[in-house]
Amino acid sequence: MSCRIVICDDQPAFRQLMTLVLGLENGLEVVGEAADGHAVVGVVADLEPDVLLLDIAMPLRDGIAALPEIKRAAPHTSVVMLTAFVSETTRSRALAAGADGFLEKGADVEDLVAQIREVCGA
Repeated sequence: MSCRIVICDDQPAFRQLMTLVLGLENGLEVVGEAADGHAVVGVVADLEPDVLLLDIAMPLRDGIAALPEIKRAAPHTSVVMLTAFVSETTRSRALAAGADGFLEKGADVEDLVAQIREVCGA
């Protein structure tokens, strides 16, 4: 079984790097991407991925603000929030909004892959 992933981050280089890194893992497949909290809702609704990696801090609309709409559009998609700056307040807000996981962008690749596999059930 393949775990289908969408990546939402405002930095194109980060999205490309994540796509390359995750593409090396057996059973993980990046099927789409978005650059902001507005665009990701349509991408997730269209692709219905197993997992969405969602950046918190983005211009136009941040990940936490987009999360309730994402969950309505694709209720079976697990959402792992990504952030460069972790605070308990941010973590609490993300989990209260419906996030299924939370990781720092600087986390080891092994931790990221483990978190994706855990929420994907793979």
